[in-house]
Amino acid sequence: MATRSTRMLAALATVFSLAAVLSGTAFTVLPTFGMSSSTLHSGLRSSEKQTQPTPLASEPTWTHSGGVGLVCGMMMMAFGMAKALSGSVAGKKNTNKVVCNAFCAQKQGNARIISVTTCRAEEGTSLLQRKRCDGHGFAKGDPDFDVTDGSSLGESVTVEFKKRPTGVMRYSHGANGKGAIILDMQEKSRYPGDPKGQCALGGVKPKMVIKSIAGQECIDWNFVDIMDLLDDYEFQPTDTKEAKDEWKARSRKYEATPLPCVVEFQECKVTEVDEDAVAPKLEGVWYPRGSPFTDADLAAEVERVKKESPVPSDYSGVVYSGPSSMDEAWIQALMEQQRDGILLPKSMAYELVVDTIKVLSKEKTMSE
Repeated sequence: MATRSTRMLAALATVFSLAAVLSGTAFTVLPTFGMSSSTLHSGLRSSEKQTQPTPLASEPTWTHSGGVGLVCGMMMMAFGMAKALSGSVAGKKNTNKVVCNAFCAQKQGNARIISVTTCRAEEGTSLLQRKRCDGHGFAKGDPDFDVTDGSSLGESVTVEFKKRPTGVMRYSHGANGKGAIILDMQEKSRYPGDPKGQCALGGVKPKMVIKSIAGQECIDWNFVDIMDLLDDYEFQPTDTKEAKDEWKARSRKYEATPLPCVVEFQECKVTEVDEDAVAPKLEGVWYPRGSPFTDADLAAEVERVKKESPVPSDYSGVVYSGPSSMDEAWIQALMEQQRDGILLPKSMAYELVVDTIKVLSKEKTMSE
């Protein structure tokens, strides 16, 4: 039913726009032409020259109503064609999904499904920003800092907060999930009484850590506990009452501090992290090579495998001793023993693969 209605709408829009274009009363888009009666009479009597209409105006003229009509007609025609095109492919499976913090819209054909995504209570226990709904948490590229190192701490600033949110968009944690540092904040007040300008007006700056909340020292607390005690989160307009109640009633070690409250911030030295830097390798973990094998590397690998996996003494199949040992008879014999369940020893198979790599490395690639 929805498809039929869409097609009818598209057809009406197309017909209406075409009628508007063809209608003489809708636009005046062409110069006005005219012929005198004497010119027409002489043209009919003479067979040597054809009658040519002469414009009454020297330049083509556009009327105001004609220009507006043309634009409207073209827009309606484009609308009709677009709707007709979308209707013709409505039967095909076409799913487009748009997701943000609190909104999800999904389109399937001509049907549009709208749902609301809200905070879950368990998200309050995560250290990662992408898994928390309050915008706080660790993200790739965040600087390193250690709140337990007193030499990295500097001057402190005290601010009284009367409303939430206070203007900090993101806190992150330091070493071992301890502490809470400001990484993103609104650095000026937009208007008098702006709640998000409280930090800026109080002298708080990025790269400061929370030292105490309402007199409670918490500089070296777990990040999650500090966030629960501060509770600097603004609900989204699409959050339901049930979701808000669930978030407020989630399992937590500390309840939100009542406002107004005094929060003390302290400067902290950080070590910037190169987001694109190569991560350090861990002992005993396999990593793919960052460069190709050289001939020396391949030879060393062959020798290593020969020592670790020598040829069994009872092996009686074909022997691989280099590319020169391979011919038609050798290949046929290998196939026959494979059918009988006799496998090529690991060291020989490894050497065969390495020799193949050496041959292929000397060949040109498709881009060369």
